[in-house]
Amino acid sequence: MGIISLILVATAVSIDGFWGGFSFGLRKIKISYLSLMIISSWSVVGTMITMVLGSKLQDYISLNIGKYIGAILLFLLGLFTLIEGVKQKKKLN
Repeated sequence: MGIISLILVATAVSIDGFWGGFSFGLRKIKISYLSLMIISSWSVVGTMITMVLGSKLQDYISLNIGKYIGAILLFLLGLFTLIEGVKQKKKLN
């Protein structure tokens, strides 16, 4: 199960990076190679920390509770993004 989780996380990070790069490309924003290396390195470090913390937390939190925590966090993130969008729209008007 560990290798499948690793592949899924790596795929998610790669897709996220692709869309981030795609949006920068659409706006014709250039990023230096040094900056790309720093961003990539932090992506690797962040993924590694997340995987280690996740493997340690599974000893203390059941899978069902983890699913609920994940769902709540995603909901709150979406809500925060929606609220920030509304605030920005009000500032423009």
